[in-house]
This record gives sequence, structure tokens and C-alpha cells, in this order.
Amino acid sequence: MGGVLNIILDPIFMFFVFPKGMEVTGAAVATMISNIVSLIYYLAVYYKIRKETVLSVSIRQLPMGLRFTSKTLSVGFPSAISSILVCVSIMINNKLVAGYGDIAVAGVGIVKKLEMLPNNVGTGLCQGMIPLISYNYASGNYKRMRKTINFSRIAGLAFAAICIIVFEIFAGNIAWIFIKDAQTTELTTSFLRIMCLATPLTICNFHMTYTMQAMGKGKESLFLAACRQGIFHIPLLFVMNSAVGLYGIIWTQFISDALTVIVSYIICRRTFKRLGNGIEKE
Repeated sequence: MGGVLNIILDPIFMFFVFPKGMEVTGAAVATMISNIVSLIYYLAVYYKIRKETVLSVSIRQLPMGLRFTSKTLSVGFPSAISSILVCVSIMINNKLVAGYGDIAVAGVGIVKKLEMLPNNVGTGLCQGMIPLISYNYASGNYKRMRKTINFSRIAGLAFAAICIIVFEIFAGNIAWIFIKDAQTTELTTSFLRIMCLATPLTICNFHMTYTMQAMGKGKESLFLAACRQGIFHIPLLFVMNSAVGLYGIIWTQFISDALTVIVSYIICRRTFKRLGNGIEKE
């Protein structure tokens, strides 16, 4: 609802409500209104079911909830670290690409926007599987938990494969939709065909990190979250930029995700092997 409303309100506030030159402000206001409407909807739903749910926003219930704070933070902290490192990575990436001119910055910016589609779908699948993994892990229903994990992985990779096919075949047409400049379109097309190859690897990394998170493996999920951006991607940006140049930066995501997949697989395999040996619950 919030996303659809934002799409509708964006052009209205950018081109009709605000004067020329304030398009960015208009987009920001549209986003703010969309979020407010979504919040009101959530509050209305909560008010309707408040007597039928264990959820509570009452301050009187706060002391009871504080006992779960450490467990909540141990699971949620990896996601926070991951988000912070992604922001840092994007800033460094943009700074390095800026050294090659405005066209390169525009091309990378367009590709990053296009990457959000498969990556956000993959993240959504991972977020959806978290409660299913957690419930089955806690109850000892490991067979059902594995089915959930496998289904989520297959669905994410299938969507990634479709995106790669579309991006590889129609990269030029897609780039032209964003900007009608021949030189920028050519560079964007080249960037997109390279960077989209990392999509299945990215989704696999998300999947394994969220799996560890859902099982309450705070240390493992924290390490995997930091590994992708902090240990591999950010240092590789500088190395690849110095060694190869602009296209070295473009290939960095693929290389860092490939390395992270190897590390993630080893950690996840060890965890599941312990569970299979009965050392700990899965």
C-alpha cells in the first residue's frame, strides 16, 4: 500500500504541487505521506485486534518485554551492522566511480536501482522465512524447517535467473528508459550485464545470513553480515580500482559475493552438521 501510494503521489507532488526546481522536495513529501498513511493503517489494524493479540504498545508492558532485549538485539544487531556497511560501501563505491566522470556515476546509479528489484525480492523471501524457520527450529521440526529453507532458496534463485536473462538480453533497452544519452546508455548497458551476474550470489548470502539469524545464531549471522561488505567488498573496491580501474569496481560485487558464499556455506554446513549429530537443536 505504501509503495503503490508513493508511486501515485510522486509525480503529483514533483510536477504539480511544488514549483519547478523542487522536484526532489516533492518526492520526499510524497514518501513521507505514504509512510504516514501506512502507519495509520497499521495502528488501525492493531486497534481492531488489540484484544485478540499478545502484541502491545502499552508502556506498562515494557518491563515484561525488557527481559527479551538481549536476545532480540543478538538477532537484530547483524541486520543493523549489515545495513550500516552497505551504506558505507555505497558511499565508497560512488566516491571511487566519481573519479571516472559523471557518466560513470550515472551508469552505476541506474544499475544500482535496477539491482534493487531482485535483491529486494530475495530479502523479502528471507524475511518471510524467518518466523517459519524459528518456529520449527524451536519445536524440533527440522524436516519442515529444511523444506522452508530449500523453498525460499529455490524461489530466490529462480527469480534471480529470470532477472539475469532479462537484463542480459534487454540491457540496452532498459538503460534507454532511464536516460536518453547514447554514451551513458552504452556504459550503463555494459555495467548492468556485469553487475547482474552477482544477483544469485547476493541472494544466497542473504539466505544463509537470515537462516543463521532465524536460528538465533547471533555470532554466526553477525560474522556473515560483516563478511560480505566489511571484510571483502570494501577492501576489494580499493584493490580492484587500483589494479583494474573502473571495470574493476564494477566486478567487485561479483567477486566479494562469490567469496562470501564460500564462507557462508562453510559456516552453515558446520551448523547443520552439529544439528545432525545431535550436539545442538536445529
